[in-house]
Formats: sequence, structure tokens, C-alpha cells
Amino acid sequence: MAVHPHEAKRIILSVSPSRLDAPWHKAGHDEIITFKSLAAIAQQKIHAESYYCWLIYTEASEKTTQYLRQHFSTCISFGDLPGVNGAENAEEIFGLVLQVAADPINTGQTVICDCTGGTKSMSIAMALACNYHALTSESQTKLILTYIPRDRDHDEILFREFDLSRVVAEEQRKYVDQQERMGRLRYLARFSPILAHEIKNPLNLIGTALYLLRDEACGDNAKMQLDKIEKAFKEIDKIVAGIQQTVRQEADALSLPPIRLAEVVRRLQGRTEKLYPNLFLNVAGNISGTQLRITEEKLYSIFANLIDNAAHATAGAGAVSLNFEKRENSLRILVEDNGPGIPTEVQANLFKPLHRGKNSSGTGMGLSIVRTFVVEEGGSIVLDSTYAQGARFLIDLPIDKNGEVQS
Repeated sequence: MAVHPHEAKRIILSVSPSRLDAPWHKAGHDEIITFKSLAAIAQQKIHAESYYCWLIYTEASEKTTQYLRQHFSTCISFGDLPGVNGAENAEEIFGLVLQVAADPINTGQTVICDCTGGTKSMSIAMALACNYHALTSESQTKLILTYIPRDRDHDEILFREFDLSRVVAEEQRKYVDQQERMGRLRYLARFSPILAHEIKNPLNLIGTALYLLRDEACGDNAKMQLDKIEKAFKEIDKIVAGIQQTVRQEADALSLPPIRLAEVVRRLQGRTEKLYPNLFLNVAGNISGTQLRITEEKLYSIFANLIDNAAHATAGAGAVSLNFEKRENSLRILVEDNGPGIPTEVQANLFKPLHRGKNSSGTGMGLSIVRTFVVEEGGSIVLDSTYAQGARFLIDLPIDKNGEVQS
């Protein structure tokens, strides 16, 4: 079943953040799907009392929500819902949908509950609320779960009914497939050290024999053959090490869910405002939809340590910039401050444990921990020694290729 905008007399929409909320978001306020949905409804040019809308939003999309309410207020009546404490708070979103269903104004009416906007967690919570209402409620209000197909024409908005049972079945199939693959990878992860040991034992004997043969007198042709054998020996050793690393990384990647970079940045902004009220933190670049396979706390610790260093270098009153540049397979992050910079004589030992500058009051472990966390995730971090306006660190982290979701 498909619902056209003129039929959506009562509708619940979730709101994604836009550049009105923060400059690093990719979409402008008029580019998000919620704006386009409301615009399609407003084109019907019927009095505002004919159409009712409830917006589900978080603090991250509060400014965009305020704009939508004001912009469409002449043709759509908006119900009053409180903001949700975090996009992952499924319980609050679940409750808000049921609150709308229980509103007397909706008695005997059909309410469209569209899960296209917002985050995946918001969509799941809305879907569960619709399903729960259908199974347990005795009210005359009907909730219809919908989505907007991605293959629609550029300007066309169509709310298509969502088959939750089909989606659940598909997600269950994906979960079973993933568990089976994880099981195979775990087996390989356990087996690969044994395999490596069995291969490396004869390799070590070959390496020892090569070393002894080179000490014996032999002709030019024999030396050339020994060089070929040694080259092949090194290639085999490299292949074995590569197999071990690949199996280990794939097993780790499957067992670790991707995290949202925008959520980590939001936490960092709150921490910086609290600890360093006079420090200016600037975030630039598009991070919307970027997912990384690294624990949220580990990534948070990386940035927090670098911000702490910048705050100490500027006596808590300088400026720090996090510049994000999304590449094909990685995320390049430039962390810059306007402090005095790092002296040339200490740069060589900068990432070593317990290393501290002359005027440092820290433990000397911060940058060592940062480098350890970055390298553990297959990334890299270096100090840009050419940067003259303070200190600049260049970080590259691999991007989760499977995930592209709204932030």
C-alpha cells in the first residue's frame, strides 16, 4: 500500500540534523527527507487544521526541528513532543509514538508513522511501537508504518507501507550468515597460529641452512641460486605473516559493531566546554554517515588526549581544530592547535611511553596511548613537523565499508 502526501492527514516524522544544527553536517535544512516530506504535504494548500504532524528529534537536530515547525506552521499543525535524550534512546522514541497514538485528536484516525528520516535506531523504535500498538491496543487509532523508497523520482514523495515481518526475517538471515562467517573466521584465527608454526619450522631450517651455505666457498652460479632461494624464503615468510594478520583483523572486525563518528564528536564538544570553558574547539569537514570499526571509548580517548595536550599547551585559552576529510578507504583527521608547537629536539621521542616535555605536567603516556590505539585499528598518526602555527597531528583511520547511515 502506498500513501500519497495529500492522504497523510496525520503523520509522525523523525528529524535528522542539518547544517542549521552544526556546520559539519552534509545536508542543508531543505535537503533532509523530513523537509521534503513536509513540503510535499504543504503543496496541497489545505488549511493547517487539516494536517497534523508530530516531529521526533534529539538535541542534535533541535534547531532544524524549530525551523521546520516555523516554516510550515501556516499549512500544518504540529503536535508538541519533547526532544529525545540521544538518537539511540529507543525506549523514549517508542513511548512518544504510543503517546501520539493515544492522543484523543487521533481517535478513529489513521496515523502515518514514517521511519525514513533520523537514525536506524529511531526507525527501529518507531517500527516496534507500531507493531506493539497493533497487537495490544484496543483504541480506534490505526498506525501505519511507512518508508519513502530511494528509487523515487527526485521531487516525488510517496509513503510506502513497511512490512516489518519481512524486514525482521531479512535481518535474522543476515545475522545467521554473519554468525556462521564469524565461526569460520574464529576457527581460522585459532588454526592460523598452528599452521604458521608448522610452516615456519621448516622455513627456519631453510634460513639456517642458507646462512651456513653462504659461509662456504662456492662459485658465482651457486651464489646466484642461493640469492633466489633466499628471496623465495622471505616471500613465503611474508605470506604466512599476512595470512595471520588478515584472519585476525577480519575476525575482530566482524565482532565489533561500527560506531558513529558524529556521536563521538558531540561528546567531545560537551567535555571540552566543561573542562576548558575558554578553549575554542572547531570541527570542520563532513562526518555525516561516517562509520568506523573501533570502540567508541577508544576513539573518544584518542581525541580527548590530543585535546588535553592542546589545552595544556595554550593554558586552556587557545584554539583546537578537528578537520575531517573522508577518503576512499580511510578518514584523514587533522588535529591542530595554536600553541607554541613541539620543539624539534623532542619530536623523535614524542610517542614513546613516559616521555614528557620540559614544562609538561602530564604522565607522559597520553601520546603513547593515542598512537597505540590508532595503530591497533590499522591506522597511522604522525606529527606534521612543517606546521608553523602550533602543533598538527595527521591521523588516518580505516572506514567501515559496509556502513553509510545518517548521523
